[in-house]
Amino acid sequence: MFVAFAEFEDKYCRETDRARCIYKFALDHIPKGRAEDLYSRFVAFEKQYGDREGIEDAIVGKSRFQYEDQVRKNPREKRYWQRYIYLRINYALYEELDAQDMERTRHVYRECLKLIPHHKFSFANIWLLAAQFEIRQLRLKEARSDWKGS
Repeated sequence: MFVAFAEFEDKYCRETDRARCIYKFALDHIPKGRAEDLYSRFVAFEKQYGDREGIEDAIVGKSRFQYEDQVRKNPREKRYWQRYIYLRINYALYEELDAQDMERTRHVYRECLKLIPHHKFSFANIWLLAAQFEIRQLRLKEARSDWKGS
């Protein structure tokens, strides 16, 4: 239904911004297991109408979806987690350096630290990067804190 609505806005109304909003809304609200076709269509839409940043965001979103799916299927295999963690690190660095959205950066680090099954394995790199981010923000108490429960 969302795809048909977005295509209607794009093809018949020539409203690409509305179509983009529909795709983004759908991706935020549809369960990940049912959104694979939606991601593919959104990437194709962005390749046709989007700027470089929009295309990159769509591709990163699709990659994140694929990594999350692999992690869900193989929760004990660290190699799947490693790809996912590095994707999240790149996303956090983008938010901090390019978008300069410090709250979003903090949110990305916290969500990543929440998702890692620390009782099975951990990634020291994500802990260090999160702490270094807080130090750059002059928030030393947060740099020392344990974010797992946050």
